Amino acid sequence: TLAPYKSHWADVQGKMVAVVNLRPFDYKNNLLVTVPDFVSIFTPGLPLMEATDLIQDVLKIEMFSGNKGHQKVLKQKGKCEIYDPVPLILAQDILSCMPQIQYLVDTMKNKQLQQSQQLQSASLQQQHFQQQHHQQQLQSAPRQHFQQPRQLLQQPRQHFQQ
Repeated sequence: TLAPYKSHWADVQGKMVAVVNLRPFDYKNNLLVTVPDFVSIFTPGLPLMEATDLIQDVLKIEMFSGNKGHQKVLKQKGKCEIYDPVPLILAQDILSCMPQIQYLVDTMKNKQLQQSQQLQSASLQQQHFQQQHHQQQLQSAPRQHFQQPRQLLQQPRQHFQQ
């Protein structure tokens, strides 16, 4: 017998995504994607709460909680570990918002790249400053570095002479 709701894989914008059907026994139209799956597949690196805000406030995508049949299937597939009930969005909404999603992901990646480059630049500047400071110390007191070993070499002679 066929179950009214089932989880299966569907191609959403060239990516295989776990989906569940919205309407009983209609496994091809109106497919739902869990928000955590959407985030991990389409906006990787974005914290789940920020992605939820993005979905609701920026993209204006409607979220669903699903009925008992949806939630039963999702629990069986381990999709309710973060949220119970897990929020769902329509795969067709993802498709219709894909240009905006891609723009936001690219913007986020560029910001992360800029931050990474800034951190690397700051680290290199700090290393350069430390090297300059060390060289200045060596130049300002070169005798201190050489007098101590001489004193150590002279001490054993004095000890043997006694």
